[in-house]
Amino acid sequence: MRRNLLDYEIVNIMSKKTTENFAKIVLNENVYIYKKLSNKFYSKRAITNLFQQSKGEKADLSCIILDKLELKEGVSLNGKPYKLSALILKYHTEASFISEPIKYWEEVKLAYLFLIDFGNYLIITKKNISGLRSIMQTVESIPYEVISGVLFTTKSLLEKLSMDNLDTSSTAMKARIVVSESLKDSFNYVGANTYMLNFLRLNNENDRFTISLNTSRIAKSGEKTSIIKLVDWTSHLISLIENFIEKETPLDLFAKPYEYSKERDNLTPISLTILFTRLLDEIENGTIEGAQYKYKDYLPRKININKLITKLSQFLKLNLGEDNYTYLVVNPENPIYKDLKVKLGEKSIRIYSNRLRNLDLLRNNDTSISFMDFTNNRSTFFINFDQCDYTYANRKLFKDSMLLGSIEQFLSIFIDEGSVNGITTEKGNLSKSSKFFNKNSAFNYVEERFKNSDFIVLDDLGGEWADHIIIKDSEISLVHSKTNNSKFSATAFTEIIGQAQKNMHVFNLPNTQINRKKTFWNSYYKKDKIVSKIPRLRTGSSVEDFIERFETIRVMPNHKKSVYLMVNFISKKLLETNLNKLKLDLDFAQRKEAIQILWQISSLIASCREHNASVYIICKP
Repeated sequence: MRRNLLDYEIVNIMSKKTTENFAKIVLNENVYIYKKLSNKFYSKRAITNLFQQSKGEKADLSCIILDKLELKEGVSLNGKPYKLSALILKYHTEASFISEPIKYWEEVKLAYLFLIDFGNYLIITKKNISGLRSIMQTVESIPYEVISGVLFTTKSLLEKLSMDNLDTSSTAMKARIVVSESLKDSFNYVGANTYMLNFLRLNNENDRFTISLNTSRIAKSGEKTSIIKLVDWTSHLISLIENFIEKETPLDLFAKPYEYSKERDNLTPISLTILFTRLLDEIENGTIEGAQYKYKDYLPRKININKLITKLSQFLKLNLGEDNYTYLVVNPENPIYKDLKVKLGEKSIRIYSNRLRNLDLLRNNDTSISFMDFTNNRSTFFINFDQCDYTYANRKLFKDSMLLGSIEQFLSIFIDEGSVNGITTEKGNLSKSSKFFNKNSAFNYVEERFKNSDFIVLDDLGGEWADHIIIKDSEISLVHSKTNNSKFSATAFTEIIGQAQKNMHVFNLPNTQINRKKTFWNSYYKKDKIVSKIPRLRTGSSVEDFIERFETIRVMPNHKKSVYLMVNFISKKLLETNLNKLKLDLDFAQRKEAIQILWQISSLIASCREHNASVYIICKP
């Protein structure tokens, strides 16, 4: 809410524009570091305009400048000349615990902005400040391989990693955070090539650094320090960056970034996925407190932000638009995406939408940001391409260098069996007198194939964990079946992969949840109100014995876990042919389906690795 100056009795507490006040300031060693596009120092006019923009962003006409410093020159401890600028603001904001404005119920807050201009690099540290668009157009992020490795030494202990999955399917694990005293020794890097890093924490002989790879932010934990010491520390960081020599680190095992500008003309986007993990983080920590939608001259309409995220979540397909660098969303379910465009700029990919521009996220510092700007600035979206091993995320182009090279290994999980050709239905026809599933059904095939097992339980249609749960010796297997008339269906494959990934938590369920299934597993199979004579316990002595064996096996140190998919719409030979065509970068009719299936296979294998489970896909020859 904007306020008039007359609403307050303003006392002139402006300083004399000296450095006396700034000498008393202590700051965390937490900075954004950027490479400038020009090696020139900023002019006084540029700094003055920036300060005015930052002040103008506050929705409070009583906002005043408590103090400022413009281009104070100095030389750092290691001999680098710099110019320091600083801005301190005082402003009022509505209390966060009231729904409507109440007179005199405002909070007084301070904001600060410090700029350390080294000519070729810019350091920013700030609090409660926005309105930096003009200066951000003059800088670029530190290259991924530099910022990730610049503080890495032979003695570094890797303590924390945050990563996002390059697989954007709805059931894939979107993000992971792992923590240890030394991840180098304890983290399993198998499958790391399918993840891109967001941030990491290093322990360099008790100096801890947190590095945000997608925002060029470096923070050093510890006590606060003076602005002059901050200058010296950041000057040292710049020297490390300037003299950086790429070296081998454990981070090399993750997805590698590629220079987007060089690949731009060869990229063909086919899908867009907007992620909400970072938005949820900011909601949970209170940085973002709400949302509103603005439409023309009407008053903004408040929106429940948690419901908003649910409605916005959608996988969006893309088609070429009005030029070779613009792509449009195809038939979105949510109309808010109707005017969304993806544009391949010279240096980055951004989304554009008037509807998303009118959707504001409300911050706790009395500022707001449109959903479109939040998504672009945080780069909380993924772009997948016709070039199947590329993904764009975090304002960078990543390549899963092992995806196409792993085709032979991926194919090894497929078990081709000639008798699958005779399967035409998932369950077949069911009647009240049915004691078995039809011979041409996938369910009958599974039960015959695994008939020598100790236990087979039919769990279909009961808030199912799998279609069949099978125990043999010390192995627990979850079996999912799916049939389709297509010869090569990416959609059907996506569906069964999603089912398998969603239910892998069954391996770790508490015993209480397993025991709740006892009555259900002791019943007869029911479908479409028809209760058959097919008992859900298909093989084994009793449901009680099955549950006891299940619980016993899970605590055995060397027990086995397996996931089986039974499908009739994938031919291993055709799949191998199509995946090899992808590897050779050939055009063919089923290219998009092959790309989707390849990512789904990679995603399923990665999920099974997470649960230490084996995976097999039974299919046609």
